[in-house]
Order: sequence, then C-alpha cells, then structure tokens
Amino acid sequence: MMALLVSAGTAPLALAGAVVAPANGHYATQPGSAELVISFDGAQRRFALDGSSRNGSSCSLSGVIQLGAGRVIARTVQPDAPVCQLQLRPEGDGWRTQVLDVAACRQHCGMHSEIAALFLPLPDACRWNMREQTRARFRQHYERRNYEQALQILDGLEAECGGFIDWLEADAIANDRAITQFRLGQPAQCLRTLGKTRVAGFSSLEQLEQLRSRLQLSRLEHQAYLPVAQATLYNRNKCQQALAAR
Repeated sequence: MMALLVSAGTAPLALAGAVVAPANGHYATQPGSAELVISFDGAQRRFALDGSSRNGSSCSLSGVIQLGAGRVIARTVQPDAPVCQLQLRPEGDGWRTQVLDVAACRQHCGMHSEIAALFLPLPDACRWNMREQTRARFRQHYERRNYEQALQILDGLEAECGGFIDWLEADAIANDRAITQFRLGQPAQCLRTLGKTRVAGFSSLEQLEQLRSRLQLSRLEHQAYLPVAQATLYNRNKCQQALAAR
C-alpha cells in the first residue's frame, strides 16, 4: 500500500545521445505497491526505491544511478550490505526494473517484494498526501451534507488516480462512495459500488472471522482491512434495507 509520488523533473540524462537515465522525479507501480524516486545530489543522480508485497515483505533500496556500456544501472551504496544492482529500461512513459543479482538484493528485500516492476510517472494529484487531502475535502462536503459535491470529488480522484490506488484504499473509497449514494437516495447504486469490493461475497459480519483465510491476507493486511470490511457490510445492510423499503 505504498503511496507513490511524481513531479515535473529535470530532463533525462544522456551519454553520447545513446543511454538515457530517468528524469528527476517520482514514479510508481500500478497498483501502488512500490515507488521509485530519482533525484540529484550535486552532480550525482540518486535513486530511492521502496516496495511491499501482499505477504508483508518489504524492501527499501537507495543509491546512485550509473550510465555505461549501454545500460542504466541503479546501484545501492548502503553500508554493511552487499551491492544490489537493478537495470532500468525505458518502457513507454515509464521505466522497468530488472534485478541483476538476486542473492545480493535479497539481503535488502523480502523475497516477494515488488522491486522488479514497471514504474510510471504519477500525477501530482495522485501523491499519497494529495490523495489524503482530496479525501479530507470529500469528508468536509459529506459532513456538510453537500453529497453531490462530495461524490464529484471521488469521481475526480478515481478518474485521475485509480490505476495507482491499491485494493485496500480502493475498497475504503468504495465505502465513501456507497454511503454518499445512500444519502442521495441511491441504494441500488450503493449496492453496485459495494459489490465490487473484496468482501462482496461475505453475507454477514460473522463471516468476517474467515476474512484472513478466505482472502489470503497477511497479518498486516488483515489488521488494516478488517475495519474497512466491517464498514462495507454495515453500509451494504443499510442500502439493502433502504432498497427493500421502496
């Protein structure tokens, strides 16, 4: 559940017009399980990569970007640890990372961490802190009963940033959308929204005891997702009752 950042950056660095390094800025996987940040430290281009996986594995790498022999290499310079090297290849608007030394990189990362992936530029509005601000604006409008405006905010967030939002945050946003639809007198739309969540197949709150095993969640995922799942079933019950009363 990484929040990934991007900003307009310095133009890509090239050697002899052949090898080009990533532009200064922030990149993310889709969905947002890893982030890659390229920055300058004086004349040296540096990188920082953070990733996670569904089983709770995590990874944090940092070091320098080196160009040579027709390749772009991200090389760690962390003390007291073996050098982990990743090759970066341009792919569309983004960069795909390839692990060059699996054994060395495992000293830095869990076995299933997402460090070999396609990293794409992330719009400013989709940064984690900006998404949080957007959802805070949604809550302000919701609490003031400006339900139409609140729903428009969620529409904009999902339209621009949906590909970078991980499943847990997506289900939390689905609850925001569903309860707003309920307040707008749209119980059928509310049920359709909640029908896309990971607990759509759960019939009762009691079944949430099976949440971790049925969804194959890690311990950390289960702890984070349980309140979202509880809210989903509670909101679904409200919408079902409203629809039945019509």
